[in-house]
Amino acid sequence: MQLLLGGVSRKEIATRLGLHETTVSLWQRHPEFQAELEKLRGDLTTSVKVLVGARLQNESGPSLTKIVDLRDNARSEKVQLGAAQDILDRAGYKPVERHAVLTGFVIQPELVEAIRSVVQELALMPKQLALTTSLPERR
Repeated sequence: MQLLLGGVSRKEIATRLGLHETTVSLWQRHPEFQAELEKLRGDLTTSVKVLVGARLQNESGPSLTKIVDLRDNARSEKVQLGAAQDILDRAGYKPVERHAVLTGFVIQPELVEAIRSVVQELALMPKQLALTTSLPERR
């Protein structure tokens, strides 16, 4: 199970343990094996989260100190602004995001029918009497 969790292939596991690859495959299909493997995966995930969390906690102080130092002492105003914005963002003061507003209109069925009948009538008109869709040139 440790080898599987380590990413070792079934074939390599069989070779290391002196077994046939089919034996390893049969073990993997067994419900008790699968349950224990999932338990070990969960334990491993928890251990990694604890380690990463501890490391992040240890690094947060120096990282904040560095960002504040950049905000206060960087030569570039762009870097100073970026550091200041980063501090505000992490403190929960995010800028307001822009949102697009879509507006929809509902056309009553009576209006739809009226438009449809006008279009049909225009289609029946002789070409010389039909309305033009082009606008005169503006000067």
